[in-house]
Amino acid sequence: MTANKKNYFFLILFFYSLYIINIFVVHKSDISADLLKCFLLTYDGGFIRRGLFGHSISSISYYFNLNFVNVIFTSYLLIYSAFFYYFYKLTKNYNKNVLFYFFIFSPLNFLYPLVQLSIPLPVLILTREIFVITFFLFFYYLSLISINRNLIYFVGLGGLILLSFFYELTLFCYPFFLLIYYLFLKENNYKIKHFEIFIVILILILFIFIHLYFYGKNDLDAVFQNVYLKHGVVISLNDQNCTFSWMNQNILEQMPFFREGFKISSIFRYIVYSHPIIILFVFFWNNSEDLRIKLLFLFAISSTAILFIATDWARIVHLIYLFSLFSFLRVFLSKQNIFENMFTGSFLTILNKNILYIFVLLYCSLWTLKQTYWQNHLSYAGVKIIKNTILNLSEIFK
Repeated sequence: MTANKKNYFFLILFFYSLYIINIFVVHKSDISADLLKCFLLTYDGGFIRRGLFGHSISSISYYFNLNFVNVIFTSYLLIYSAFFYYFYKLTKNYNKNVLFYFFIFSPLNFLYPLVQLSIPLPVLILTREIFVITFFLFFYYLSLISINRNLIYFVGLGGLILLSFFYELTLFCYPFFLLIYYLFLKENNYKIKHFEIFIVILILILFIFIHLYFYGKNDLDAVFQNVYLKHGVVISLNDQNCTFSWMNQNILEQMPFFREGFKISSIFRYIVYSHPIIILFVFFWNNSEDLRIKLLFLFAISSTAILFIATDWARIVHLIYLFSLFSFLRVFLSKQNIFENMFTGSFLTILNKNILYIFVLLYCSLWTLKQTYWQNHLSYAGVKIIKNTILNLSEIFK
């Protein structure tokens, strides 16, 4: 292993350790059970969006007589272990320079789930997006090690359908999966079957309809009653630790554009803070020679614009960035020196490399996205995350 690869391995190991420690911190906190009870929402009162995860957790906990908090944290330990495994596996062979580190350790990547909001705990580490992102990395990896067309197609399609019941906006990430599948077909000299595309589009429309049609058609009292009977946990609609807007509000009421006091400048602010995605796309467009792939990549990014209907835009930007980054890496899989080529063809060559590395270090550690568009973003994120992690650990071991 070269020095660069060793350094990169230890950097990934550092962030993996930081995540595991913070999961442990949240788990051992006094409010973990109260914080996580909304993960127990099930289908007991009828269809409910994002109910599959809660139904699974509730069933496993109940039938095996396990503490639901332990089951939830075990799930997240496993999914983050898989995420970092595939992340390292899919990035380790690229030649590393200042641009590589700029994109891989972007503030839109590792730092965002570790920020703290209204309580002194990194609760964003327990979001459902990580399941979607990890499955995308697994699908990417599977397309590299298998030449079985049916396996790749049905694993991708089945995974998207299943995960839409974990996190319904998964359905709007399907163009990124199509891009990976197209590259798989191209590299293995398979012909495009229009029937496959038709099935994907048909299923996408069908499941969007299902999620919209059954929206709010559930008996929440029955859900809460079953949670209490199975786990002894009390939940109410007025619970401050639960967000029920995605279950019982009109969709228009969730869109920030229709809320009182919304300012159009908020949109431009988030476009500014999404600049790593824009920079990545510019580099992609300038370095890719296949127009069809260019258009697919553009379509994938643009189709996710619908995700910005939510008030928690930061997590959407985080999701899109990781999908875009790994789509970029997949397109240039055969060009392990792509970041060196990008650097050589840019104005950066006139600048001192040591200064560039210092700039990237500061850039990637001084800020990250917050949960909503109205919060402060320049928050010395890297320093604060490490500081808060140490403080939280010290509180636990007092």
